[in-house]
Amino acid sequence: MQVLIVDDHPLFRTGLVYQLDCLDNVTTLHEAGSLSEAKQHPCLDACDLILLDYHLPDAIGLSGLQELRAHCPQVQIVILSGEEDINIIRSTIEAGASGFVPKSVSSDVLFHALKSILAGGIYLPASALGSVSPALHHSNAPSAGTPGILTLLTDRQYQILMLAVQGRPNKLIARDLSLAEGTIKAHLSAAYQILGTRNRTGAVFKLAQMGVLPPLEH
Repeated sequence: MQVLIVDDHPLFRTGLVYQLDCLDNVTTLHEAGSLSEAKQHPCLDACDLILLDYHLPDAIGLSGLQELRAHCPQVQIVILSGEEDINIIRSTIEAGASGFVPKSVSSDVLFHALKSILAGGIYLPASALGSVSPALHHSNAPSAGTPGILTLLTDRQYQILMLAVQGRPNKLIARDLSLAEGTIKAHLSAAYQILGTRNRTGAVFKLAQMGVLPPLEH
C-alpha cells in the first residue's frame, strides 16, 4: 500500500512517517509539502491513501480536498487538522473525505482511525459525535444487528448508501456496480428519505448516532 502525506510542516511529516512505518500493509510512504507538489508527485495516481492537511500554503480549507478528489476519485483521502469545528468536519465529509483526524490525537487513535478507513469505514472524531463511537463500518447488506430503520432499505439501497458514505462519487459507484448514474441517485434519494436526511453528510452522522461499529482487525 502506498501512502502520500501532504503537509507543509516537515517535522510533522517526519513524525508521521515514523509512526506509519509500523502500520500493517504499508509498503511505501511519500511526502509533499503543498497541494501543487502533491498533484505533481509521481506516486499520486498509484496511491491507496492520502493524508491531507486541511490548511496548506496553496490550498486553504476544502480546496485541496476537492482538487485531489477530482483528480483521484478512487483514492481514500483523510483530512488531518488542528481544527475540530463540527461544521468543518461535516464539510470535509460532504466533499468526499473518508475521515477527519485531529492532529491532537494519540498514535493509537490514529492507527485505529486508519485501520477503520482502510477496512471500508469512515472515521469521525469523538468530539463530533459526543459519546457515540466515532468509527463506522460499511458492509454490502444489513446484518441481524442492524438498527431497525436500516432494515427498511432494500439490499441495493443499503449497498449504494454504504459506498456513498465512504466518499465514493456517484459516477464511480455507477461504474463499479454497472448501473446508470441516474439509478444511483434514485437509490440514494430513497435511502436518504428513509433515514430522514437530505444528503450524504446527514447520512454519515445519522449512521454514527446509530452506533454502527467496525471490526478492529481483519
